Amino acid sequence: MNRGVALDVGRSVITATVLLGVVSLLGFAYTATGGSARGLLVDEMLINLVLVLGMQVFIGNTGVLSFGHLAFAQIAAYATAIAVIPVVSKARSLPDIPFGLGDIELGPFTGLLVGIAVTVVLGALVGGVVARAGGLAPTMITLAVLVVVEQVVKNWEALTRGAGGLSGVPVIGSSWLYLGAFVALLVACWFQQTRLGRF
Repeated sequence: MNRGVALDVGRSVITATVLLGVVSLLGFAYTATGGSARGLLVDEMLINLVLVLGMQVFIGNTGVLSFGHLAFAQIAAYATAIAVIPVVSKARSLPDIPFGLGDIELGPFTGLLVGIAVTVVLGALVGGVVARAGGLAPTMITLAVLVVVEQVVKNWEALTRGAGGLSGVPVIGSSWLYLGAFVALLVACWFQQTRLGRF
């Protein structure tokens, strides 16, 4: 690794660490004076931070306005949740779940990897189409993806329970959200501060 690359990577790590430190201090200060509802708000803030950073990495570096990020976030969330919900809970809340998913129960980390894999595959398919399009077409394609995913989530009740939402999803704790936020900050800083990331 040459000196310039090492400096770029070091600057990205320092920036991400400082930013997460500030977010963590604010989160801890906010939750220290309140109940569990405040903890849930901080958890949502960390999730939203990851979503916004994902949009910044793509939109900020490509200039392509994408509505698809929220669709892919939903796909990842539902794929992960369905993979980790205990079989007993699925039998109760999703008795008609398709594709044999009712018999699958993974741990949180493995379920997260499944959610990421499903999203990467679908994202690659959509990305291949978006990469070949020009003008306003990429934005319209990502908007169409968002609308389709939203309709699937709302109407495929056997898979998602529709507006009722999924229940029985194991809670893994806020520490994983802080780790996810750190990784997202690190990636965003790396994309912004390194020549390779900008390329």
